[in-house]
Amino acid sequence: MEEGDLPLMSNIADIFVNHFTLQLMCDLNGKSFSGNMTIFANIRNKSPDNETQLLAGKEKIINQAGPDHDNKQNIKLILDSYDINIKSVEELTLKDKDCVKLLEDKDFFKLEKKLSNHHPTSCYSTTLLKFDVEKWCIKIYKEKRKPIENKPLNLDVKETNSPNVLIVRISYCTDPNGASLKWLMDQSNRPCVITPASWINNRSFFPAQDVPLASATWGAVIEVESPLTVLMAADLSWTEEFNGRKLFHFQSTNALPPSTVAIAVGHWEKTVVDYPVEHRTTTYDDKISCNIYATSDLVPLASQQLDDYLPVCVRAMGEMLGPLPYPRIDLLVVPKAFASLGLTSPNLIFISQTLLCKDGSTNVRIAHELSHYWFGLCIGASNWSEEWLSEGFATFIEDQLHGVALNMEEKKLEEYCQLRALSRYHTLKSELENTNTDIQVLSTAAGKMTEGTEQISYVKNGLNPEKTFTQVHYLKGYFLLKHLACIIGKNKFLSFLKIYTKTFSGQQVSSQDFFNLLFLHHGDELRDAGLSPDTLFQTWLESSGMPQEIDEMFNEECLRGNSLYNEAVKQSERWMKFDNNILKQKRKRKRSQNDDYDAILPECVEFQFADQLVLMLQRLVECARLQYRTLDSLQQVYDMSQQNPDVRHLWCELVVKHKYSKAYQDVRLLLINDQSMGVYLYGEMMLSGCRVQQGLARDCFKEISHDMEPATYTTVHSMLYGTPGT
Repeated sequence: MEEGDLPLMSNIADIFVNHFTLQLMCDLNGKSFSGNMTIFANIRNKSPDNETQLLAGKEKIINQAGPDHDNKQNIKLILDSYDINIKSVEELTLKDKDCVKLLEDKDFFKLEKKLSNHHPTSCYSTTLLKFDVEKWCIKIYKEKRKPIENKPLNLDVKETNSPNVLIVRISYCTDPNGASLKWLMDQSNRPCVITPASWINNRSFFPAQDVPLASATWGAVIEVESPLTVLMAADLSWTEEFNGRKLFHFQSTNALPPSTVAIAVGHWEKTVVDYPVEHRTTTYDDKISCNIYATSDLVPLASQQLDDYLPVCVRAMGEMLGPLPYPRIDLLVVPKAFASLGLTSPNLIFISQTLLCKDGSTNVRIAHELSHYWFGLCIGASNWSEEWLSEGFATFIEDQLHGVALNMEEKKLEEYCQLRALSRYHTLKSELENTNTDIQVLSTAAGKMTEGTEQISYVKNGLNPEKTFTQVHYLKGYFLLKHLACIIGKNKFLSFLKIYTKTFSGQQVSSQDFFNLLFLHHGDELRDAGLSPDTLFQTWLESSGMPQEIDEMFNEECLRGNSLYNEAVKQSERWMKFDNNILKQKRKRKRSQNDDYDAILPECVEFQFADQLVLMLQRLVECARLQYRTLDSLQQVYDMSQQNPDVRHLWCELVVKHKYSKAYQDVRLLLINDQSMGVYLYGEMMLSGCRVQQGLARDCFKEISHDMEPATYTTVHSMLYGTPGT
């Protein structure tokens, strides 16, 4: 195991957590959560076939972190954790018949309520357990009792826990520096905390079985001061007052990986989206609850942009993929230090303030986040290296969802998707040229190593900060699905995706599962094209670099009939001609104060989509040199500082490349206010050789580095100073 790999420590083949409860108090000023976590687990009888049975039909990627007992018949529960201060661990033994019945029925929510309302002597007894805290885990030990096989619980005995059941309560507090929680100042300069999707998942928020195939239902009670609001990724929630403080209650009735738990505590204000679409599943029969949360100054802008879009986008997703698998959409505009554009958890979506755009041109990113309700959550990856099963699918479906939501005509939607595919092609080509080959592979088996008597699994590059910022698994996965859709036919492939979501709803799957189902339904077309699951694995998933099939998708012939593409190319050529005319006048020494450049200035074409302006700027970025007068005119015509984030980022690339000092303030604003977009600009500024740019990059970093997430800080510090920093 190398430094950039993520250890998987939990021994789920021995003990499996079915449910857990968090009872925590949040202290924003002290930057900590404190309280306890109660775990309800099943002890698996030791058998050589335990792991095989657990992984039936799946890739064997979890660890066997040691035997479930030693020579003294001790049970060992291993939980993944990192930077958590454990105070005590105790076992709960139930003494109440009603509690035991609830446990037997796995009615954990009623059971946790009963346990929280009773004194230990009347409902349960406690026994302190020994534990060891290591860098990547906590190991908990208890004496093992003789298992009872295929026998009901005896409700007449005084202490009624089954020997095959383990109830453990862990008292702990989080560390202010734990990477799973980000303590920030919001846009109104008030304290808040969010879970930022750290590379260690939630391991410094609470101990958990944070390994592939582990999933559990959960509940939480979060205590805060009265002005604060708590949001969590749960199906059900309610609030009560207690001694002048607020208690926020949450229940997640869907068994999901603990990495999908998310929380946000802050001074959020709420606006309710009028949502007319019926939400019908086996669990919920009422309307979808849809709310937007943000600081008071951002609520109007977010509401204006999303009130109309969210309902039609979710309706489109229901038509394409099936009914929404979760009952609520709480969308939170998070502080500007958030390192990505969006993060989706069950019932809760974080979006960067960067996506707030008056023209709605960033709404396609909202479609991407919504699609993660299916791809990544309701259907997860059983192999954590196969992120393409989440991000590739979401990237593929976002354009279709957005187009249907906006009621685009079929031809216009096809041109729009093709235009965005071209932009992604350029991005992927650049990334493959500038990233290590080992993070260009979409599927790798989990690594294994032996440490003492234990065998530990790990996710290759799971802690590699470079992987955090690469889009290879988004884009290469997207192009694989696009390639398959071209062979099968787009409409047939979209229909197949609905079969896929229905077949694997609520499961964790592998690439092999997807290919098996695909060939079951469309094997003839795929085999006629010379494809098999093996060739797809070899060409797309297990190889680095650009598959030949992607290059073949893009040529002048296939784009010639695309009116959106033609408009953008024509306009870029006008600007290149304008720049060339300025250069010619300079060379002929005919330039004077009276030169009328406006007479040859390209006409401002109002593009139908911001993506056309993106394509135009991409072509201009490829020019070796642009004159300052050309950049002046571009700024004048398009008012670049008011455009959407993709356009502003490309504009800043032009500014940096050509050392256009008049617009350095635009670069500064992007680095400070759009931190999810600006990471690689730091590198370009340092490579420019311009001391002014290098100083600007370092000044911006100093201003915001204290709020940066660890991966962002490490990457940018390396760009600026040549070392990762601490």
